[in-house]
Amino acid sequence: MIMACSAEQVQLPHAPKKPFLVLIGGLPGTGKTTLAKKLAHRLRAQHLNSDILRDRLHKRGQYDEFTKQTIYDALVWATRNYLRAGRPVVVDATFYKRALRAPFVQMAQQLGIPVAWILLTAPEEVVAARVSQKRPYSEADFSVYRKVKQDFEPLDTPHLVLNTCTTADALLFQALQFVYETLS
Repeated sequence: MIMACSAEQVQLPHAPKKPFLVLIGGLPGTGKTTLAKKLAHRLRAQHLNSDILRDRLHKRGQYDEFTKQTIYDALVWATRNYLRAGRPVVVDATFYKRALRAPFVQMAQQLGIPVAWILLTAPEEVVAARVSQKRPYSEADFSVYRKVKQDFEPLDTPHLVLNTCTTADALLFQALQFVYETLS
């Protein structure tokens, strides 16, 4: 157990000896990217995001199954390259289907890399307010939230569930505590 008063006070007892993988999933508008950026910064990890990658691959507005798979395949490829180079990685995406999660788990097993899963949630009225705001990369609106919610397959691996209707500092603290405990 890590004892601290805030996320800024949480420190690893020693730097990890090898890379690790943190996967942050959840429905659109639950705060995945906000937490992932902060967590990656604190962990000195590479942050990868499905929406940013979609933009870089010029796939905005394309949400057919083939394009979704292409985006996740590119995430796996980038994640593998960073891990092989010795860098820890934080990935944020909906991870709404088991088939989209499985390649990350298989890759981590093949590379002998520890994985920490974090699932973010938020009440629908909060999500509705969040997705009504313009965001730099996400195109998801409330109808997309409902569709992904309907299709979401539960995580069947140990994970931390965080409701993002709390302070950013509290979320970061809980995420850091979980990641550190998972890595030890």
